[in-house]
Amino acid sequence: MEVTRLIDLLPYYLEHHPNQDAALAAKRNGEWIKISIQQYVGNS
Repeated sequence: MEVTRLIDLLPYYLEHHPNQDAALAAKRNGEWIKISIQQYVGNS
């Protein structure tokens, strides 16, 4: 799979790095929260 658009990143990441503990991170109330690719894809 070739990544040519921003929206191509998540399927690529899921295919090539499925066991990463954090694909994305967000800061809420001063704390960093890690979001795995499985959590992100499962909630979208």
